[in-house]
Amino acid sequence: MMTTGEKIKSFRTKKGWSQEYLAELMGYQHKSSINKIEMGKSDLPQSKLLKFAEIFGIEPQELLDISATNEKEDRHEFKSSVVTYPINTIFNLPVIASVRAGYDGVAVEEYQGFEFAYDLKNPEEYVWFRVEGDSMAPLIMNGDLALVRKQSDVDNGDIAIVIYNGDIGTIKKVIKNKNAITLMPLNSEYEAKMIVGEELNQIWIYGKVVEIKRKLN
Repeated sequence: MMTTGEKIKSFRTKKGWSQEYLAELMGYQHKSSINKIEMGKSDLPQSKLLKFAEIFGIEPQELLDISATNEKEDRHEFKSSVVTYPINTIFNLPVIASVRAGYDGVAVEEYQGFEFAYDLKNPEEYVWFRVEGDSMAPLIMNGDLALVRKQSDVDNGDIAIVIYNGDIGTIKKVIKNKNAITLMPLNSEYEAKMIVGEELNQIWIYGKVVEIKRKLN
């Protein structure tokens, strides 16, 4: 069974890439970093494992040393390159830059790549949504990724992606009253939008926000 380092080398050589080129893609300053990883002489953090998988266009599980992770009694003898991670719990989901209502209730989505998510029961029901603006600050900031479970309704108080009056989807807290729905920002500098009467027919729930991912600068 190949180690993680050996698998990285195998995928690299299949693509015809040099260690120097792969190091550049990964953000390493020297090709020696790739050589050490392939030789099993350097630690490989989870974040780097995910980036390797993204660059190779594969699932992260394909880089794991499965034989090593199954032999718990010999864990102390493993090379430092071995990364233990739950199998079949990593999913590469699409990132949506915007969403709007289309004909017959079909969402029109603008995609901008993929991002990993973990431990989802039905991954096909989820997408990432790129947040624009600071109306939900400080909980949710401009540029954050919101993991959204696609569903046509949410409970009172849930944060959701909402399409109103044919506009582009926005992220807001949904407050339900007897005859009204209020789209509530968390940032006090923004006003809430109360929707009543026939306007309720113009609101469409795209999905519920279940997780926020933020990259530190």
